[in-house]
Amino acid sequence: MVKSIELQGSGESLALGREFIHLQLQNAGVSSAISDLVVLACDEACANVVRHFYRDDPEKKYIITINVSPEKKKIIVVVESYGRKIRIRKRRKINLEKHVREGRESGLGIYFMNSLMDEVTYHYIKKMNVVRLIKYISEDEQQNSPVP
Repeated sequence: MVKSIELQGSGESLALGREFIHLQLQNAGVSSAISDLVVLACDEACANVVRHFYRDDPEKKYIITINVSPEKKKIIVVVESYGRKIRIRKRRKINLEKHVREGRESGLGIYFMNSLMDEVTYHYIKKMNVVRLIKYISEDEQQNSPVP
């Protein structure tokens, strides 16, 4: 099952993106525990686009595509945004205790995506930033009956 949604580059779109991902995972029979992790990671990717890259500009658009493949036991979410290349710093170790103690309110999005998902990749293809999030699911992490 592959589904996509195009959203505006404003903060209001984040809730729509979360609802879209949640509904697709629910319809595919993915457990709520796994669904919650995927929704949070995807929300972080979208928030980075909206807040840091598009600067809350509703004229700009981004696309979320989800592919739930129970037979391959994986969920793939792709977030595509258009424009200049996003600079992603090398994966660095974050001291969460220090981060909180210093009162820092941002800088954890990529850390959370990497912590919540099994694979996170980034590519820049034909003026498009592509973030690919993959979560592997075992049979006991799927519900018994997906919604038709």
